[in-house]
Amino acid sequence: FPETIKKQRKKNFNKQREVDDLITVLEDIYKQSHKNKKLKYINQKSSMGFWGFDLKTQELSWDEALYDLYEIPHDRPITLELWQSLIDSDDYANIEKKMHDAIQNNSPFEGLFRFYSPTKGTRWISTRAYFEEGHSGEKIKMLGVNRDETDQIKMVESLKKSESDLKILQETNQIALASAGLGVWLW
Repeated sequence: FPETIKKQRKKNFNKQREVDDLITVLEDIYKQSHKNKKLKYINQKSSMGFWGFDLKTQELSWDEALYDLYEIPHDRPITLELWQSLIDSDDYANIEKKMHDAIQNNSPFEGLFRFYSPTKGTRWISTRAYFEEGHSGEKIKMLGVNRDETDQIKMVESLKKSESDLKILQETNQIALASAGLGVWLW
């Protein structure tokens, strides 16, 4: 009788442990899924997405936010050629040179380029990446982020125009006051 109880207790313990392990795994999956939802939300709200580029195979990978940023259907395969076709032709040579320089100088890759959005017009995209290295120190992959900087660039341009307009207005007022024989006193 005691042996039977020990065997049953051990069997129940193992089943309970399996259930506990399963619950732990499900909790981990839920937590990871929740984190992924938060990250996806943050990516969408910040107008940025992440990418990877395998230097040997030339394979390019994007997260969902980057597909959205470039307005590309999520089921469309991403290739280097497709990405190149999205970049304004005036900017591509500069981006390619910066990428080559980053590889040669073992430095981070940074750039700014334009692409044309069918729904939003011309967009300015900043890109930054670092290199992942293999066991022998060779660069095997670029991991990066692209961010839509259009609103910030437009704001800076608007501020510069306002500043220029203000200077013109000040000069015009000084000329008008001088021609009217009036002066300006500073206290």
